[in-house]
Amino acid sequence: MQITKRFNIREVRATNASNAPIEIMLQTEPWRGEQKETALILDAKTCASHGIPRSLDIVGRTLICSFESREVPRRAKASGAGRESLQSSDLLPRVLSRIETVSFPHGGTLEKHEETTRTLELRSFDPNEGTRYSPLPCPWYRFWLELSEEEHETCKALPADSVFAMRCQLASQ
Repeated sequence: MQITKRFNIREVRATNASNAPIEIMLQTEPWRGEQKETALILDAKTCASHGIPRSLDIVGRTLICSFESREVPRRAKASGAGRESLQSSDLLPRVLSRIETVSFPHGGTLEKHEETTRTLELRSFDPNEGTRYSPLPCPWYRFWLELSEEEHETCKALPADSVFAMRCQLASQ
């Protein structure tokens, strides 16, 4: 399965941390009144591999990201054994959700409004999750994707051993 999404870069933060000199925050739509943070934390090598300049001038530009599913051995995710099969651009599916909202009429209208939102959270593999006392490993990614019905159903059918290989690039100006 492959999913391609376009994101607007809403903020770039530069740091003097040796492992992550740039953090890119992407614009996402709020779901059910909640803003989900979509972010990339990149070092110089990763910026170069994606063709992303380490510059504050990329704010407002479009980042095109592709996510392609593949299977990895289950033990590579759970215990870290066999982790060599995971790449730094492999993202774990964390939350797949489908939320149905029904708004009932008020005022003079008699029609109710129904809306279904499908989302997928993808995050970088982190063997120290929940026990972290140091900065996040770099590169580190977290994406919240809004899915179509077909994409949602395909994600539901993926094997439990699936990860998503991520590639991204800046759109031409």
